[in-house]
Amino acid sequence: MNKNKTVDAVVLRDEKEVSVKININKEGKLGIILASVSIKSLEKLGYYKFSTQEYSFFEAFPVGIEKGKKPISRLRKATESHF
Repeated sequence: MNKNKTVDAVVLRDEKEVSVKININKEGKLGIILASVSIKSLEKLGYYKFSTQEYSFFEAFPVGIEKGKKPISRLRKATESHF
């Protein structure tokens, strides 16, 4: 559809949207390189919503145990299938 053409695109650079032109080669592939994206940018783009919950020293133990159950359960199921 857009092979051997130049198309307009918008990229995120330094927390700002920037309009660029991207060349599409004869195979229809883009010549772009992905870069690391900050947590702030991921939130702004709507990929993640981060939050922080603080616990006292003694509150942290039961919360940690509860949050650790699910990953341990998944690990156990994954390893059982190998034996």
